[in-house]
Amino acid sequence: MESSRILSLDEIRTLIDEYGKRAANLRDQKGKEIALLELRDTIHNSLMYYRERGAYLDSEDTRLGNHDMVLKGKAHSLVRMGGATEFARARSRLSPETGQWWWWLDKKVAEKNRQNRKKNFLTLSTVVGILLVLYFGIFRLPPDEREYYDTMNAIETISEEFTVSASRTEQLALLEEAYALTKKMQELFPERYPSYLIAGVVLEKKEDTEKAHDYYHQARALIGSEPDFLVEQAYWYLHLDSGENALLVLNEVVDTYPDHLAAWNLLGTIHEVEQRIPQAMQAYERVLELAEEQNAVSLIPITRMKIAMLQMQLPAFSFNNE
Repeated sequence: MESSRILSLDEIRTLIDEYGKRAANLRDQKGKEIALLELRDTIHNSLMYYRERGAYLDSEDTRLGNHDMVLKGKAHSLVRMGGATEFARARSRLSPETGQWWWWLDKKVAEKNRQNRKKNFLTLSTVVGILLVLYFGIFRLPPDEREYYDTMNAIETISEEFTVSASRTEQLALLEEAYALTKKMQELFPERYPSYLIAGVVLEKKEDTEKAHDYYHQARALIGSEPDFLVEQAYWYLHLDSGENALLVLNEVVDTYPDHLAAWNLLGTIHEVEQRIPQAMQAYERVLELAEEQNAVSLIPITRMKIAMLQMQLPAFSFNNE
């Protein structure tokens, strides 16, 4: 369709219906994600032409608004299918106005994911903080031990700030701070692995891969178990905003070591945070099986509750991803 031709209102209504069908059947739009948004542009510009000339468009606006709600509900799937890079390229090519919200869906999804991760990290850090307070209060740790756990807690706090940092400069400053704290941990207890593993992840984020591998080698030797090392690595990948790396590592672990309980549990957590409900349920169901087999009784009620909560979300998730 030539962009210079003025469409009739009947043609615009046909395009609105076509847009609605494509949004409702998003899976069929694989490889056509940008074309779908360009169709939304055509509708927007065509309606703008008639609106500027005083046309009554309430009916068209209502139908279009309903279809827009469907697309917004499936934004996560749309971005995952097309990739954030394609959105950025399209914006660079088309220079859309800020009011054309569909071209910024990737930013909306990224912000929502960031908020979800922050919420989960804050919850986890609160639990860890309570446990540390109880631990210190009951057992009255020696000064070096207390300083070690205070330093670890400071790194946890940095990881929360890192996930919401707006710029690369801010992130690099936080990584430097975290790296300095790992050196302090190594001075206090050089025989413990967490400081080496965290340092490796921090240096990898700074793109100093050679030095990162040296730290990973030390952590591996201290942990003594390859799957346990990989799960710990994935945990810190997740904390430092490398969720994709965490998923790659954990999928490798569960493929090679299918009975590794901690790997399945962390895998379920990541899928849950990213709102991949069916995958999260599958992982937690495996956790439940392994917890019962391995007599990990403390995990059983927690995992059952997680599965039940996810089942409540499943109908809405299925509707949004049809």
